[in-house]
This record gives sequence, C-alpha cells and structure tokens, in this order.
Amino acid sequence: FFFSSRRRHTRSASVSWARRCVQETGRVHGIQMRKEGTGFVTLKSTHFAMERDIEISYNPKEEIHIKNPAELKKKIQAMIKDGASKLNILSDFDYTITRRIIDGEKADNSFKALENPIAIGSAFTDGCNKARAKYGPIEADPKIPKDEKEKFMKEWWKCTQDLMASSDITKDKLRKAVAISKLYLRSGTTELVQAIIDANLKFHIVSGGIKGVVTESFYIFQQQRAMDASKNLVYCMTPELYNAEGVLVGFSEPTILTTNKHTCTTHAAYPDIIKGNNAIVMGDLLEDYWIVKSLELKNIIGVGFFNIHSGYKPEQITDYMNTFDIVISHDGNMVHVAELVKAIAGLPRDPNYEKLGPNAKIFIDLLKQRLHTFHPTCC
Repeated sequence: FFFSSRRRHTRSASVSWARRCVQETGRVHGIQMRKEGTGFVTLKSTHFAMERDIEISYNPKEEIHIKNPAELKKKIQAMIKDGASKLNILSDFDYTITRRIIDGEKADNSFKALENPIAIGSAFTDGCNKARAKYGPIEADPKIPKDEKEKFMKEWWKCTQDLMASSDITKDKLRKAVAISKLYLRSGTTELVQAIIDANLKFHIVSGGIKGVVTESFYIFQQQRAMDASKNLVYCMTPELYNAEGVLVGFSEPTILTTNKHTCTTHAAYPDIIKGNNAIVMGDLLEDYWIVKSLELKNIIGVGFFNIHSGYKPEQITDYMNTFDIVISHDGNMVHVAELVKAIAGLPRDPNYEKLGPNAKIFIDLLKQRLHTFHPTCC
C-alpha cells in the first residue's frame, strides 16, 4: 500500500485526533449557523469522532479496463493543453467515492449509514429496508427505460423522505450514525482531494444520496487528514430542512435522483457549476456518465467504477466500457484519478505511484508522453 510523505503524516495525525476526541469527550463540538426565515438561528452542533480511518486501505485486486487508449490519450492531451482552469470534476458519491464491498460484506452508502438503530431507531431502518427491497433492483437494472426508472426513483426518494421526516432525526443523531457506520471512502481519496486543492479546482459531488451524511463524511475526512477542502467541495444534492430545534422536517428543491443528475448543471440553485471546456465524470452507474449530457463540452473523460467482484455477465462490463473511457473494476482505487488530475493541472506525480504495479503502469504510459510535451518540468 503506497503513501505519499504527506499522507503518512496526516494518517498518524488522524489516529491521534480520533483517540483524543474519544478519550476526552467522545465528541467534537462546534457552532453552526442555520438560516431561519429572515435571520439566523445559532445551533450548538456536535461532531462525533470516528474511531477508525474513514478512507479504506489500497485494494490490490482492482483491474483497469480501457477500450480505446488512443482516443483517451487524445482527450488527455487536449485537457493538459487547456490546463486546470478549464477542467471540471464531477462525481457521484455512493459506491463511487465510497467502497461497495469491505471484507466480503456490503459497505454502507449514505442511506444505509443513516439506517442505524443505535442512532436513529429500528422503525426507520425497517421502513428503509422494505423500500430498498422493492426499488433497489429497479435502480440497478440498466434495461429499464430511463423515463420509467425515474418514476420509480421518485417514488423511492419520496418514501425515504417521508420516513426521515417522521423519525425525529436530529443533526446529532445523523452525525452519530455516520461515525459508527460502515461507510468507507476509496483509497486514493486523499491524493485526489489534495490535488484538487493544489490546483484550485472545484470538486462537484452530484448525488441522489443523503446530503447530511455526505457532508459529515467529508467533515470527518478533512479532520482526520488535517485538510481544508471547504472551498473546493460543492454538493449538488437534495437539501434537507431543519426546524429551530435542529430536527429534520423535510427537503427542499431541487430533488436530485439517480436519473436526473444532469439537472444540477443547469439548475439555478447551482450557478456556474461548469466553468470550462473539459470534465472528468465519475460514477458507478451508467446513468452517472450523463451528468454533463446537457452541456456542450469539448472533452469528457468518464471513469466508471464497476463494483461487481464476481458472478457478473461479460456484457455487463462491456456496457461500462462502451460508456466510460476508463473502467476500474473489482471495487478499485481512486489514486489513478488523482494522478490524472495532477497531469492535467501540471502537478508533479507522486514518485511512489509506480510502485502500485501494472495498473499504475497503464496510467503512467498514458500520461508520460503528454506530461513531457506540455509540462516538461513537472515530473
């Protein structure tokens, strides 16, 4: 497992931070301002320390699939020539930024993280399980027409919203649920976020998940890494509404679903989400690639995470390869995307990256010629 020198330092710092929080108070306190009517209400908020590292270790079982390396090289060349100022980075969250399988068991996504009887209560968990059993297979089926699937996804989201609004969920309960969840960010998330910070880019999280869970996950991540990405992270998600007592009472528009994420790029609630000609788009579902479908961009590099470990049909991964330029299978790592962003932004490559073996070599070969052509001093 490779670490940069920065990462070795921050990971040890994260462990001491978590231990200190648990030993002294069991939680971290802060103050949050929430808009209420025409003014602001000051709410005392609590952040619970996660006793483990939220970023999982490197997965050596990953595989990299690139259907058309020559076409991908052309896109990379064009993006490097345009520079970081023209680059957009957009990503789904659940099972894209997060891992799907941990030690043979399914990890939590933003919904499952909240379904913790210890933090929220068993009634909410039971209701969500019933809804997932009905709608989950529909979401994962690529053969269902988009319009039909969107109708079911709206039903599922409305069911979840009603359950949340009637379950007395407070911000403290939500944060506790995240802290004790089995939600893990992919290995390489640190390198990717650091590259985004160094290049002064925006990282657009376009997700149909639970916004409070996603933002809390990134809060924990930044605390553990002694990192501040608050100016870089942009959440394009359905906003939650809390009353004066800090209890979740509903949601506001726009409603972001698996099937309508492209509306984020044009909705008035998210002005200037796209600034430039180029985009890297990441997702674990085929629909995620079309986040930017309503825009006329010069170059799009799609990175698909094919998370099925075994027992899948060959045509399933073929569909991903026909959609995404790069397919990372077997629940792989985010570090390759980090190196891609570094190359486009003219940042130096981590010297330890090549130690990851054949998968790293694929990206090094893709990037090497272009790096020396446009950024001869960066590597």
